[in-house]
Amino acid sequence: MTKKLLPLLLLSALSAAAHAATPPNTLVVAQGLDDIVSLDPAEANELSSIQTVPSLYQRLVQPDRNNPEKIVPILAESWQADPAAKTLTIKLKPDAKFASGNPLRPEDVIFSYTRAVTLNKSPAFILNVLGWQPTTSPAS
Repeated sequence: MTKKLLPLLLLSALSAAAHAATPPNTLVVAQGLDDIVSLDPAEANELSSIQTVPSLYQRLVQPDRNNPEKIVPILAESWQADPAAKTLTIKLKPDAKFASGNPLRPEDVIFSYTRAVTLNKSPAFILNVLGWQPTTSPAS
């Protein structure tokens, strides 16, 4: 009798979670994730992955939430384009770190962008159009 009752109890316990109430002032968004091919930022190009990847990886900069026309620093401390707009120099925040706690170095950023171009998936398109050429110089 106990052997037959245990699976039934476990099944009924699982169904209780489906009736959980949403906490007040909480927005719940349900979205299908069946179009995700990869969560690798150098490969992700589907709607769901493009929306998910920014939650998994920090960016150098991103649009301001309150004013999307303004760019705010995340891992970058500052950035400067040359007068011809052919070169972009980015200075990383001194305390920029990976989730592991390891420091983020300019070589790591260059590796990520170069890898995207080397894989030649959809996210590399804009880097190729802009003529990505990796260079680095020692921090001043």
